[in-house]
Amino acid sequence: MGAARAVSKDTLQVCVSVIDTSGKITIKGSGKIGNKVTAFDSFLTWVSKYCKDKSLPVRYVMESTGVYHEQLA
Repeated sequence: MGAARAVSKDTLQVCVSVIDTSGKITIKGSGKIGNKVTAFDSFLTWVSKYCKDKSLPVRYVMESTGVYHEQLA
């Protein structure tokens, strides 16, 4: 399962997807959160709603845009 993000100064575009054994990608959820420390816990809670099977690894991927990704990283 992956949680992908597009990063900007003010917001993070977020997405949770699953890649099956044949390589098919299914988007489970998407949205936008604030790019600030106070929003990061809510992001983790949001991701956990989609990660029911704890045996599957979760990968976090983000776009490196100047310095705007650094707080979340």
